[in-house]
Amino acid sequence: MRVRVPPRARPLELMSFRPYTSAPEPPTDDQMASSPSPFDPEMDRLRAQIALLRDRLASSDRVVEERSLTRLVAETPLADQRYQMARDGHLHLRRSLEAAQAALGSLILEREELGDDVRAG
Repeated sequence: MRVRVPPRARPLELMSFRPYTSAPEPPTDDQMASSPSPFDPEMDRLRAQIALLRDRLASSDRVVEERSLTRLVAETPLADQRYQMARDGHLHLRRSLEAAQAALGSLILEREELGDDVRAG
């Protein structure tokens, strides 16, 4: 029977302790106005949609790869049709992801411009 012995504990002097640091300074009004709010529900919705689309795209990529191999091995019209359907679905997901990313980018730019207008006005 084998018994596992834990490694020796390091002496306290050799352990590195992080010195106390104060909390970071809160952002000023200018800093808050210059960047879009991270708590914007529309941005959160788009970010969640992008994350979901990325997961679905990764899954779709595996399905396309599997159908491609099946198509090569089976050499039947049904296997070819299934591959084409998987490929078309994958391309649709990719376009949806790109559209969601573009929408998020334009929303961020729009919110930054609104922040610039508030500071200038």
